[in-house]
Amino acid sequence: MRFVRTRKELDLNLSRFTRYLRSSDDGERQFYCDRLAQGICFVVFRRSGHLLFAPSRFVGYAQNSPHRHQRNDRKDGRDTNRVLTRLLGCSPEHDATLEREYYRACAKVNVEPRATGAFRVKRKYWQET
Repeated sequence: MRFVRTRKELDLNLSRFTRYLRSSDDGERQFYCDRLAQGICFVVFRRSGHLLFAPSRFVGYAQNSPHRHQRNDRKDGRDTNRVLTRLLGCSPEHDATLEREYYRACAKVNVEPRATGAFRVKRKYWQET
């Protein structure tokens, strides 16, 4: 799979990922919840007055979908993080306020986020500008 190259491709993936939350398909909704709970690096964006969190390992690949994501044996967050950092013009950073908002987003969909990433790495965020 190729990486996103433009903000438009990223925005399409952000919208696509958000649609899974509202999907009537239980598989898509579960995919959303699992990615939200397991993610470590997130693009944070605002839609309809709400902060939303999309994992870099999903939104960093062009035209991604649950099926494509699960079949992608070569997906790597380090690669998507580099692509997103270049595209967004900043590096992801830990942010205590966004961390609290992330926990609220998880609670709204009844998921328990993992405490940290591998080797106790804290979650990091890019905030959409």
